[in-house]
Amino acid sequence: MKNKLLFYSFLLCFCASFAQNLITNGGFESGFTGWSNLAGDGGAAAYSLSTADKYDATQAFKVVVSTLGSNAWSIQSMGPKWTATLSKVYTISFYAKAAVGGASLTILEQNTKYASQNITLTTSWQKYEWNYTALEVNPQHKFQFPQTGTFLIDAVNIVEYVAPVQGTSNKLTLTPTITYQTLEGFGGAIAFYNNWVIAHPNKEEMYQLLYDDLGLDWLRIRNSYRNEVNFNTGDVEFVQKAKQYNPNARVLMCSWSPPANLKSLGVLDSGTLIKENGKFVYGKFATYWKNALVAYDKIGVNPDMISIQNEPDWLTTQWETCKFVPTETTDFPGYDKALDSVYNAIKNLPKSPKIIGAEPLGIGYNNFSNYNTPIKNRAYLYGYAFHMYHGGTTSQPDSYDAALAAISSSFSDKPNFLTEFEINKEGWFKTGWLINNVLTQANSSTYLHWDLIWPNDGLITIENPWNTGSWKYAKGYTITPTYYAMKHFSKALSGGYKRIDGACDNSVIRSSVFINLGGNQIVVILINTGTLGVTNTLQLSGYTITGSAVYQSVEGSYYQSLGAVPQNGLFLPDSSMTTIVYDVAQITSVSKIEKENVVVYPNPFSQTFNITCDGNFAYKIYDALGREVESGKGNQNITLGENLRSGLYIVKVGNEILKVTKN
Repeated sequence: MKNKLLFYSFLLCFCASFAQNLITNGGFESGFTGWSNLAGDGGAAAYSLSTADKYDATQAFKVVVSTLGSNAWSIQSMGPKWTATLSKVYTISFYAKAAVGGASLTILEQNTKYASQNITLTTSWQKYEWNYTALEVNPQHKFQFPQTGTFLIDAVNIVEYVAPVQGTSNKLTLTPTITYQTLEGFGGAIAFYNNWVIAHPNKEEMYQLLYDDLGLDWLRIRNSYRNEVNFNTGDVEFVQKAKQYNPNARVLMCSWSPPANLKSLGVLDSGTLIKENGKFVYGKFATYWKNALVAYDKIGVNPDMISIQNEPDWLTTQWETCKFVPTETTDFPGYDKALDSVYNAIKNLPKSPKIIGAEPLGIGYNNFSNYNTPIKNRAYLYGYAFHMYHGGTTSQPDSYDAALAAISSSFSDKPNFLTEFEINKEGWFKTGWLINNVLTQANSSTYLHWDLIWPNDGLITIENPWNTGSWKYAKGYTITPTYYAMKHFSKALSGGYKRIDGACDNSVIRSSVFINLGGNQIVVILINTGTLGVTNTLQLSGYTITGSAVYQSVEGSYYQSLGAVPQNGLFLPDSSMTTIVYDVAQITSVSKIEKENVVVYPNPFSQTFNITCDGNFAYKIYDALGREVESGKGNQNITLGENLRSGLYIVKVGNEILKVTKN
């Protein structure tokens, strides 16, 4: 029997390796046979075959785009048509690179129907895949180039999709010495339905659900300031209640539009900044922000962070917008200049908030890089921000991975923030799957859901408070399944948790793992994307698990407490989300990248303690709640602790973390 299983496993791997490529000349070994190249609508590009820089065999396809045309399809390469079965899934793969990291291209399958995927490239050969569901029987494969630059493509392959081999077990191996981003937390926006909530007879329950039960620690609000007496003071109650139920809750304030008198069209929707004497009014825009912060301060709202313009790349007449471009042009103001002006206007305020970068509409078309690159060197900039309304297909959470990975690859010098997104129509499970990908692929420090409370499909669906006689729900609101997808992350995690490495040996399991600053709690989120149940076991060397708690969701039954992890492993049903909270002990190092000779003694201590370390070193000391209480530098040895109160402290020296106790 064992030999049979080995044979079948070998046969499956053999067949997968040699599956028929449905596109001809995908490696360009026959030159451009079957391919045609276009540069139109004023665009210019040079198409050639490269023998010097290729992925495999003898040559690769090279295109140098010097001028963009007026349409997305102006610069494109059109490959052969291929035969598909309607509604069958196919894996489209290719290898590619670009001269500049973060450059993007678009792949399409199109004859009479259109399906596309945006791809963000690096400067080295990498494989990119897209699982395409056939919309027609004879699609044509195409590459479109939406930006200038040099691109190389090789080994284009289209095969029938083969689902990953689904085992009945999964071993999760945790490596706490490999660390990634530190979380800022989870939250959402209450940008437009504040007054509905404030007027609702059951509002207290909704506040408690979001900031106590759900455990959110961020509230994103809209800067509605127009003048001293004209702005939405309804934010006050929501901010107060968020902090009442979670004292650590923080506020992010974003502007959808400055006042109409600063707009080119004289209205809040559409348009951009006005010009005076031929120059954009950056100074007046900055004064608007300064006056807004002063006015909000008077009513008790002090944002911890601000974003000066929501989606600066987007214009619509349907709601408030104001367009900025990354750097100034004749027609539009530069986001970089506006950001500098706002910083200079507010930096001396008594309660000056931190500033995060541009929030482009999405992460496709290189938008994130385009807007955040010009401001990357600003010392005052706390982090970068993005939305995700393009860059992938909402029904396929993994389709965003390439664009998300480009963010962590090129913008790792500061925290990055997912400040708005939702795919409620795709359901709770894919929402949770996507949150996990944002945290693990982009190394995002936050996930802020767009609609906290909304008439349809928010985390909480609210009914009109003035129409109590026609409510559908008994209390005029209901919790949606998406609420629980967020809860799998937000309830156990908060700002200060650090993501650590966790590797699964079963490809259908998505995972993210976090440890708190004190090193005594590890949180694991496991998402079974497959169609078979899986039993999960944990490998955690050097740690003692002193307790555990499991919370699990499947369709129709959400965030159910399952008690402790069974000794024989935890069962993960198909299409399920599971959060495990482990209490751990005897941790001496949680973020050591490579071994450092650090000694802290005596421990415990009564008056002072010593840090001994080779050469120059920097240190930080945190209390048991994760608050920094002291920091400094030393050489070889330093004596500390005289001013510390009795209690447990975390001492961080370089990448080494140790616990000390003062009696």
